Amino acid sequence: MFAKDSTKEKAFIESGFSNWKTAMESGKGYKKYEQSEVHMRAMASWKEKEFREKRGQTVRNLIQVRPEHKIWLKTVFNTTKYLVANGLSFRGHEENSTLEEGLSGGVYLNTFSDLIFPQDPHLQQIAKNLPTNAKCTSPEIQYEVIETLAEIGRETVANECKEAELFTLMMDGTTDSSQSEIEGVALRYWNNSKGGIVEHVVDVKLAEDRSAKGLVDIATTTLEDEGGLQQLIQEHCGRNIPYIHCLNHRHGFVIRDTLSNILELGDFFQLNQDLYIFFRIPQINKLYEGDSLKKLITTRWDGHLSSFKVISKYVEDVYATLEKCVVSTSVDSEYRAKARGYLSSLKQPVSIFLIAFMMDVLSLLDILNKTFQKSDCDLRISLSILKSIRENLDDLRQKYTIESITHLIYPEWAATTVIEPGVGSKRKRTIPDKFQDSVLTDKLPIYRDMNNNLEQLRALAVEVLDNLDAEFDNRFS
Repeated sequence: MFAKDSTKEKAFIESGFSNWKTAMESGKGYKKYEQSEVHMRAMASWKEKEFREKRGQTVRNLIQVRPEHKIWLKTVFNTTKYLVANGLSFRGHEENSTLEEGLSGGVYLNTFSDLIFPQDPHLQQIAKNLPTNAKCTSPEIQYEVIETLAEIGRETVANECKEAELFTLMMDGTTDSSQSEIEGVALRYWNNSKGGIVEHVVDVKLAEDRSAKGLVDIATTTLEDEGGLQQLIQEHCGRNIPYIHCLNHRHGFVIRDTLSNILELGDFFQLNQDLYIFFRIPQINKLYEGDSLKKLITTRWDGHLSSFKVISKYVEDVYATLEKCVVSTSVDSEYRAKARGYLSSLKQPVSIFLIAFMMDVLSLLDILNKTFQKSDCDLRISLSILKSIRENLDDLRQKYTIESITHLIYPEWAATTVIEPGVGSKRKRTIPDKFQDSVLTDKLPIYRDMNNNLEQLRALAVEVLDNLDAEFDNRFS
């Protein structure tokens, strides 16, 4: 069956063997034929046929390989597209190079073995018949498929932008664990087929050049900066280009500029940042029982509030930790000295006041932050809520009176002492000479400083609210 054009062994191939006397003799008959080249080639062909049938790689099947490759590639592309679109990790705990069932194959490979193959046995047979180098499931090919899909997506978005004529380019950046700047680029435009505004992220990449020109970071390049984005675009286009901040960006500027204008606020936020670093030291951290202090991220609108929330909620734990640190022999002297300074600063009347007062202020501003970020919030609703928040901020002027600040800063004296700042003595009192060495006429230090502290804190509250009011007028007029 498998001999090809052989004339030497016709007895074994065509006419049949008849010399049975020598059939089993050495060097003759069957023994001789088993060693012949014709027989060995025929056996090799037979074994290959068995192997192909076992693997499903018959000649008939090989004719269908090209169409089946297309089916398989389409499945690979669709699986990759689904995982990427849903932000799912491809790799597992132990990535296998096969498509066999197993819990360690990773999400990508297990999608085939656990989800696709049970529903489509024919596709499983296709995968089984494909050569290893044609399965397209290696990490390198996964990256290539993702990049190909991204190119198709970017091309589609670019074509839709051309049809829309007008579009908005949005960019923002953040730093990764290695402090490298990562830039995200998005497009917002009108989609005719969908009849509405759509947004698409078109690229996320490492920004090697962190200058204004290299970064093109709208969020941090201000209108006044020379060489900023607006200036670069104006020079390129040869005309004036208006620079318009979104509502949330303006809200962020209100907070930023208010804090930068008031010395006490800047000092307190710096103290909070120093405490965050200090409490990360292992010797200090093991003494602390509260939640981790928050790092102040000034580029986030709610960064100041997040920082205040923790220090406000766990201030007693912070006090206790610093007090332990001051007297602990297991803590280095350098850290004990710092702890003593931080404890003194935190217990200053201005710090106690700012924790309570700024929590009220920033909590109100956070409502604006969340409102402006809602996708269904229009300009009318935004300005209506802004007006309400400003009215609530103005009400804080009546809340933080001298009396309420007294209860906050000096609770032990507020219950027994009537404090009337600014009221002087009606007449000058003189002490007889004979009593000069016997009578104490000066007030205790707590009384001497109390009135001054209360008046200064009241003035600080008014200053913060006045600054906020002016910034809102400037940014939202």
